Amino acid sequence: MAKKSFKLVKASAALAVTAAALTPVMAAEASTAKTVELKAEVVLGGKFKEALALNTPAGVQITWGKHLVTAINTWQTVKGQGSDGKTYIKKLYARNYPLYVLDQDLGEVEAGSELEKPSIRVMYRDGKIYTQAPERFTMSANYNTKDLGKQEVLISYNHNGNRVTKMLSYTVVAGEVEFDKVMASVDQAENKLSVSADVKNAKADTKADLVIYPFKDASKAVTVAATIKDGKLTAEAAGLPAGDHSFVLKSGEVVSEAVNFSVEAPMVKAINQLNGTQVEVKFNKAVDKDTLLNTDGTFKAGTFTMRAIDGQVEGTFTGTLSADGMTLVVTGTQQLEKRYDVVIDKVKTAKGDNVEKYAKIVTLAKDVTPPTIAGVEQTVSTKATVKFSERMTAFAGITYKYADGSAVAAGAVTGSIAQGADYAELTLDASKLTANKEIVATFIGARDLAGNLITPNPATASFRLGVKDGVKPVVSSIVQTGASEFTIQFSEALQAAPAVSATNTGVASVTKVDNDASKYVVKTTSVLEGVKTVSVSNYTDLSGEAGDAFSRVYTFVKDVVEPKVVSSAVVVDATDKKEYLELTFDKNVVLTSATVKAQGTYVKDFVTKSIDGSATGLAFKNADNKKVVRVALASLLSGANEKGASYNVDLVLAGVASESGVAQTAAKASFVRSEDGTPVNETKAGVVAASSFLQKAGDNSTVLVTFDKEVDGASATNISNYRIDGAVISSVTLLPVAGGQQVAELKLAAGSNAFTGDRNVAVEGVKAKGSTVAMDRYTAVANLKENVAPTVTSAKLVDTNKVRITFSEVVTDAAGYDFEVLVGGKAQAPAETVNAAVGTTAVSTVDVTIATVDADKLSKGLSLKLVDTLDIVDAAGNKVVSPATITITN
Repeated sequence: MAKKSFKLVKASAALAVTAAALTPVMAAEASTAKTVELKAEVVLGGKFKEALALNTPAGVQITWGKHLVTAINTWQTVKGQGSDGKTYIKKLYARNYPLYVLDQDLGEVEAGSELEKPSIRVMYRDGKIYTQAPERFTMSANYNTKDLGKQEVLISYNHNGNRVTKMLSYTVVAGEVEFDKVMASVDQAENKLSVSADVKNAKADTKADLVIYPFKDASKAVTVAATIKDGKLTAEAAGLPAGDHSFVLKSGEVVSEAVNFSVEAPMVKAINQLNGTQVEVKFNKAVDKDTLLNTDGTFKAGTFTMRAIDGQVEGTFTGTLSADGMTLVVTGTQQLEKRYDVVIDKVKTAKGDNVEKYAKIVTLAKDVTPPTIAGVEQTVSTKATVKFSERMTAFAGITYKYADGSAVAAGAVTGSIAQGADYAELTLDASKLTANKEIVATFIGARDLAGNLITPNPATASFRLGVKDGVKPVVSSIVQTGASEFTIQFSEALQAAPAVSATNTGVASVTKVDNDASKYVVKTTSVLEGVKTVSVSNYTDLSGEAGDAFSRVYTFVKDVVEPKVVSSAVVVDATDKKEYLELTFDKNVVLTSATVKAQGTYVKDFVTKSIDGSATGLAFKNADNKKVVRVALASLLSGANEKGASYNVDLVLAGVASESGVAQTAAKASFVRSEDGTPVNETKAGVVAASSFLQKAGDNSTVLVTFDKEVDGASATNISNYRIDGAVISSVTLLPVAGGQQVAELKLAAGSNAFTGDRNVAVEGVKAKGSTVAMDRYTAVANLKENVAPTVTSAKLVDTNKVRITFSEVVTDAAGYDFEVLVGGKAQAPAETVNAAVGTTAVSTVDVTIATVDADKLSKGLSLKLVDTLDIVDAAGNKVVSPATITITN
C-alpha cells in the first residue's frame, strides 16, 4: 500500500504494470516516431497536472487535451500535442481520494473533561461517502472545554495524497455537581458546625444543602441551606446538641460521603495555675455568671470548692469571669501549693444548659517565681499604670527621677501597689513635671504574695507626662436608642464620662457602651418625646485636650409599639429552688402592680385538662435586666400544678408596659414541668455562730459545731462538708438533739493541727432533717489550739539515783505521779512511781529521782512506763504521749 503523502508516486512492479508493457514504442527509434508514449504515472489525489508534467522531454512543450478524471482506480490514456510536432500519449492511474469531510455535530461534553474523537464521514471523488475511524485522522489538541456553549475543533484527514480539513462543532455543558475537599470545624463555645467545600460543575442556579444527622440518626435529619459562590460552598448550623453526629452535602441527587463530628457537652476543660494565689478555670462554653458568682465575687453555694488535701492553709476564694464567659480566674487569700480537691458543680451555660460536674485532684506548685514588671500602660496623659506579672504585696517605696538623672519634684508622681494588686496606678501632676520628658520609677524590694523579690531588684519602669495632641474631641452623633435613652458618639475616646443635660428631662446616668470610651449611653428619668435641646460639656480626650461645650436641638419620637414576649420558659431558681415561669420581652418593660392570668390546657398521662389560674407578684429576674419577668409557677397554676405535665396557655397581663407606657396585655406560653417539681421541704439548716468550731475542753483534737436545728445524718456526718484550714478532719459524729439544736463532733487526726491561732473554717452541704435544700455556706474564723502531743525523746541515767528525761518540746507538770520505774520490764514491789515535778515553769528537760541503781538492775535493764495520773502537758494542753515503755540508757 502506498505511503500517505502529497507527492506523486511513480508506477512500479508493485502496481502490476511495468513501464515496458505500457510503452512498447519507447525504443531507440522513439526519437523519430511521430507518436510518443510517455512513461505511465499514478495520480495521487487530484494532482493531474503534476502527473502529466512528469517525464516530459527536455525543451518540449506539450499541450494536453482534456484530462479530467473520468474513472477512478482505472488506467486511462490522455493525448497531447508537443511543440516538436509530435503526438504524445500518457497513461494515468487515478486513485480515489477524499474531497471533503461532511459536517456533523459532536454533541455535548462536560466542562473540564476531554473531547473524545468521533468517527467522521468523508466524501470521496468516486461520489461515495466513507466512514473513518478515530485512528484514521487527527484532531487538534487545542480544543476548549472550559467555557460553556458552542465550540469548534479542527479535524484533519489525509488519504492518497489529498488532505482535507473541517471545523466540527460541539457544545460544552456543565457536568454533574461534585463536592471536593469537604472541611468541617466545630465551635464548641457556640455548639456551631461550620462546613466548607469546593464545588465542581456548579451553575449559577445550583443549590446545595447541609444535611445533619443528629446522633448519626438519618431519621432525624436536619437540613440547612448552603451558600455557593465562586465554586466554594459554605454552611453553618448552630444550637446543636452535645453528642456524636454526622453530616452530608446534597445537591439534587448528588450526595457527598458522610463526615462525623462531635459537639462537646458543657464542661471544665482545664485548670491552670497562674501564680501563687490564682488559678484559671477554662470552660468550653460560655457560662452564666449569675449561676456561679455572687455580686461581690464570692461563689454561689455549692458551685466551687477547693479543699486542701495536704494540710496547707486554704483561705477563702473569690472569682472573676471573663467577658466571654469561658475563663474563670480564682483568687485565694492564701498561697496555693500541693494538692487540692476541686469541685465545680451546679453551673449553667449562658444558654441554660448544665455544665458537667468537675471533681478532680489538682496539684499546684509552690510559687518560687519572682515577679517582674510586665509593662506600662498610659491611656491618659496624667496616668501611668505599671503592670506586674502577678499579684503583689502592698508596696509604697517607689522612687522617681528623670531618665537623664535629674530630680523629679516631690509629690509630682504619686501612687503605690495595693495589697493583692497586680498593678500600680501612678498619678502625674502636670504642674510639677516637664511634659514629654521620660520619667523612671524604681521599685526596690517589692515582693509578690509568696514573698518572692521582684527581678531584677531594683526594677524600673518608664513613662512620660503626655502632651496635648492639638485635636479637640467633638460630638459626632446623638441617636435615640430607647424609650428613655440616647447614645452619644464622640470623635475619640474620653478620659471620663461627659456632663449631659436635656431640656425638661432629667438625666439618670451617663455610661460607657461596652467599654468603648468614645461612646456613652444616656438614660433619662422620663420618656423621650418631642423637641429637646441636648447639651454636652466637661469632656477631655486621652491626651488632655478638652472639647468645646456642645448644644443642639433634637427631635425624639415616643415609642408606641407594645412590648412582645419573644420566649417563655420554666426555670428552677438556684437559690430558693422554686419553679418560675419566665417571660422574655423584646424591650425593657415597667411593672406596676402586675398580675397575670393563665387560661388554656395541659396534658398529663395522655389526658387533657383545662386551666384557669391567676397570680400577682410579677417581678424582674434581676434588677439589671428589665426584659425578663418571672412569676411563681405554683401560684399561677394553682390546682393545675401537676408535675411532668405539658402546658399550653394564653396569658392575660395587667400592669406590664414598655418604658414609654404602651401596655402589653396578651401573650402565649408553652412549657413542660419536670417530674421533680418543686421541693416540698425547703428548710435550711444554719450554724449557731457563737457555738461554732469550739474545741472540747481538755481535748484539742475534738472540735464542736452547733447547728440551729436537727440535721440530716447523712449530710451532717459527711467529712467533705466541713473545712478547717491547716487541720485534717478524720471523722464526724452527731450528738443527741438538745434544746432544738444539734452538735456535730469533729475529730481531728492526731498531730494534724500543727499551730495555735486563727484559721478559716467553713461548713456547707448540710441539710436540715427532712429537707431537700442544703444550708447556705457558713464561713468564720476560729481560734484553735494545736494538737501535736509532746513526746519523750530520751531517758538517760545521769547518776545512780537520777534519770534525765528529755521532751520534744517544753512542757509543764502539775502534782501527781507520771512514770513508773520498771526493772527488766517488770514492775517492782512495792511499785516505784516518780513525779516529773516540772511545776508551772516550762522546760524541755527534767531530772527525776529513782531508787539507787546497782549492777544487778543495770544488767536487767531499766525503763519508764507512763501511768494514768500523768499530767505533763505542752503549752496548748496536749498530754505527753510515748511508747508503752521508755528505755533508760546510760
